[in-house]
Amino acid sequence: MLTIAGSRRPTRPVTPSWTRGRPALAALAVLGTLLAACTGSAPVAETDPVVSGIPFVDGERYVYRLIDRDGVDVGAGTFTTGRDDDAWVLTQTYANDRGVVVDESIVVVDAETLQPRTTERVITQGDEVEVVVATYEDDADGARTVRATHVDGDDERRRTIETGEHDYEDQSSLWLWRTLALGEGLDARYTTVDPREGGRVTANVMQVDRQTLETPIGSFDTWVLQIRTGRETVNVWVHVEAPHQVVRFDNGRLFFELESAELP
Repeated sequence: MLTIAGSRRPTRPVTPSWTRGRPALAALAVLGTLLAACTGSAPVAETDPVVSGIPFVDGERYVYRLIDRDGVDVGAGTFTTGRDDDAWVLTQTYANDRGVVVDESIVVVDAETLQPRTTERVITQGDEVEVVVATYEDDADGARTVRATHVDGDDERRRTIETGEHDYEDQSSLWLWRTLALGEGLDARYTTVDPREGGRVTANVMQVDRQTLETPIGSFDTWVLQIRTGRETVNVWVHVEAPHQVVRFDNGRLFFELESAELP
């Protein structure tokens, strides 16, 4: 069995995060970007499609408890899946330990390929509100681009990002991992786009272990995936059985631990 670096859950007793002030809010408000920490510095490659099958169910709702590196409970993340004709509507919402939403994104993707169509994200830190809206388009010459508007307070910026044919939206990562050809021997590369940061990053994902996890809602047999982006490594525990929900996720800053699951 391979030991996963940094995968051990923090064991320090949980204390209210808001006794520690604004840094906890700042950490929570950037959670929606899972891989973009090295956008612009990690190599970008042209990659092939990696979606092997869609295990999603219309009406899914998963809630994760968010724990920082000191074992402090900083809030919750809620992920919902909805079907709209030939598209999936993927929503992730992060709230602090007072239940106040600080980061919410809605991504619309193709129902079969998970290729992104639109994304909207709202980040709130105190009185500061940041909004990112983006549309993925195919140009007349066949090139694929993202046209994004980024409003941060009084500052408004517009950018166009050239993308690869099979790039995925960074905000759809927790769904994308569930569609991979999971199991022994998984070794794949894919590229994501982050309209907020204005860049792309290529990730290599490998299955490195198989572990049983105990959670508040039961025991899960999981594949352990390790995802490398050049500078950073994240670890993901995905349920072996369909619908292959993410049971635990460690992005190096916070742990996501599944605490409730609702399936229609």
